[in-house]
Amino acid sequence: AAGTGELLMGIVTRPGLFEQGVEFGTRMMAAASDLQGSGSMKIVPVGVVRSISEREGNFLLGEKHLPLKGRDHQFDRSGGLTFRIRFGSFYQIHRHAEAILYRPALEMAGDVRNQVVVDGYGGIGTFGLRLARAGAARVDIVEENPTACDDARFNAKAHGMPGVRVVQAPFATAEFSAQPDLLVVDPPRAGLQQAGVARVLAAQPKRLLHVACAADSLARDLELLCAAGWKVTAMRLCDMFPHTDHVEIVTRLDPA
Repeated sequence: AAGTGELLMGIVTRPGLFEQGVEFGTRMMAAASDLQGSGSMKIVPVGVVRSISEREGNFLLGEKHLPLKGRDHQFDRSGGLTFRIRFGSFYQIHRHAEAILYRPALEMAGDVRNQVVVDGYGGIGTFGLRLARAGAARVDIVEENPTACDDARFNAKAHGMPGVRVVQAPFATAEFSAQPDLLVVDPPRAGLQQAGVARVLAAQPKRLLHVACAADSLARDLELLCAAGWKVTAMRLCDMFPHTDHVEIVTRLDPA
């Protein structure tokens, strides 16, 4: 975590007895104590987690996360906010994410003071809490992952943001504020796909901010959205993965 230096580590295993778990956690914490951060940042190991997976296929993490040593979460500070992040939650780790992604995206989103905002695929609230702090009267964070939902609730409460509500449901079937002033969607690499686009259209937002991590899925989403009467009014590339061919792409859309 670039804002705090906290380091949370983990191992992904199949179910069953993990007799070496405590020893593994102890040795990992000891090994990490010698790591050096960037510049004057001190790395502080805070925990080792076992992630247990029974799924087949291309899944990075399991469904259950058990601490082997120390905490099951870490904290980061970014953009004047503090976020709790547990091992099963997604988080952008680029140390300059505020300048590269979040600040430009919020500028593209426009003034949200006293407005209703929906943060689709909202995770732990990295967009939602920033929008609430920018003055939104109500923010619905829509997220399917229960671990991330718990983190989002914790983070909103820790910052005293009663106008933030967390909706735990898949975006395509979630119930959230109708006709919001701003709808933010930050879908996984596969994009919104047809079901997600249909939910966007049903919501009838006044403006839409699409945050994509794959250009091909963004192209498919934009084709469907533009065919339904939306137009692209701004777009920005955000290089969150230096020295690779991957970029985040933020797109502002408005009704045609």
